[in-house]
Amino acid sequence: MSKKEKVEQNKKKKIEYSRKDNYLTSNNSVKTKRSITSDFIRYKFKTNPSLNQDLIDVLDLECSKYLKERINKTKKNKKKRKKKKKKKKKKKKKKKKKKKKKKKKENKNEQEKEKEKKKENENENEIKTEKEQQRKKLHLTKQQSTPQGAKSFKQPPKSPRSFSFTFETTTQLRKQKKKESNHKKTNKQKSKFRSKIKSKLKRKKKRTKGNTHETQREKNPQSDSTSSTSSFEIGAEPSTHSSSSLSLSNSDSLETFSSSQSFSSQKKQLPQKKNENSESKKRRSKKKKQKSKKQKSKKKIRKNRSKTIFDEKSKSKILKEQKKIERLLKKINRREERVKFQQNEIANEFKNIQLERERYIVLEKELEQNEKKIEQLKLENIQIRLQIEKEADLLETEISHYPCYLKHSNKEPLRVKIFKEAQTN
Repeated sequence: MSKKEKVEQNKKKKIEYSRKDNYLTSNNSVKTKRSITSDFIRYKFKTNPSLNQDLIDVLDLECSKYLKERINKTKKNKKKRKKKKKKKKKKKKKKKKKKKKKKKKENKNEQEKEKEKKKENENENEIKTEKEQQRKKLHLTKQQSTPQGAKSFKQPPKSPRSFSFTFETTTQLRKQKKKESNHKKTNKQKSKFRSKIKSKLKRKKKRTKGNTHETQREKNPQSDSTSSTSSFEIGAEPSTHSSSSLSLSNSDSLETFSSSQSFSSQKKQLPQKKNENSESKKRRSKKKKQKSKKQKSKKKIRKNRSKTIFDEKSKSKILKEQKKIERLLKKINRREERVKFQQNEIANEFKNIQLERERYIVLEKELEQNEKKIEQLKLENIQIRLQIEKEADLLETEISHYPCYLKHSNKEPLRVKIFKEAQTN
C-alpha cells in the first residue's frame, strides 16, 4: 500500500464516521447533534421526571433549531470580523497615503528653498560683477581724462616694456611697484599726493637759497664748459674744450692751470659732504613715504572690508524685511477672506432675522384673532350657564311637590349637582 492510498482510506473512514454521528459541521467548535440532545434531555428529565420517552423526537427538532441558530450566529460574527479587518486595512492605507503626501510636500518645500538660495547667490554674483566692471570703466576713463603734465603720476607707459638682461635690484623693483600703485590711485588721492610733493619742493628751495650755485652744479656739472675749474673732477682728465682753450707752451700758463686745478678740488670737496647728508635725508623721506603708503593701503583695505560687511548686512536685513512684509501680506489676505466670510454670514443671519420678524408679525395677528374668539366663546359659555340655571330652577319647583325630595333635603340641591357635572364635562 502506498502512502497516497492510505491517506485516501483514512479520509473515507472519517467521512463515514461523520455521517453516522450526523455532524452538521466539520468544525470542532460546534457540538454534534447527539451530544446536545443528550444534554438537553437530561436537563428536562431532571426538572420534569414525569416526561415520556415519546417526546424525544420533539426534543430533537428543538435541538436542531438551536444548532441552526448557533451556526447562523457564527457566520454573522465571521462577516462582522471580516468587515472590521477591511476597515482597519483601509485606515492603514489612508494613514500611509497621508504620510507620503506630507513627505512629498516637505521635499518640495526643501527644493524650493534651495532654488531660492541659488537665485539669491546668482543675483549677488551678478551685482558683484557689474560693480567690478563699472570700477574698471571708471579707472579707464580717469586714465584717459588726465592732463599731459601729470603723465609721470597717472598714465602708464604706452610702449611695452622691453626685456632687459641686466640684473634688477630690489630698489628698482620697489620703484616699479610704486609707479604701478600711483597709477591705481584715484583723482582725489593723486591731487593730495601732488600737493604734498609741491610743498616738499618749496621747502627744499627755501633751504637751498644760499647755495644755488652748488645745487646747479649738482644737477648739471658739465654746463660750465668755458670755465676750466668746472670741467675737471677729482682724479679725472680735463675736457676737450678746456684743452683747446689752454696753451701749454708757456710755463706761466702751466702754473696757473695747476693752481686753478688745486683750487677747484678744494672747492668740490665741500659739496660732497652736503650730498651725503642730502642722500640720507632722501632715504629717510622715502622710508616715511613708504610707511605712509602702507598705512593708507591698510586703511583702504579696512574700509573696503567694512563696506562689504555693511553691504552684506544691509542685504540680509532687506531680505528679512521682505520676508516679513510677505508674511504680513499673507496674513492680511487671510484676514480679508475671513472678514468677507463673516460678512456673508452676517448678511444671511440678517435675512433670517427679517423672515422671523415677518413670521412673528403673522403670529401676533393670529393671536389677536384667537383672543377675540376666546372672548366670544366665554360670552357664549356664560349664556349657556344662565339657561342651565333657569332650567334647574324650573326642575326644582316641579320636583319639590314629590315626597322623595323631602327625604333627601339634607343633601346638596340639584342645581349644584348639575353645575358640577357641567364643569367636569
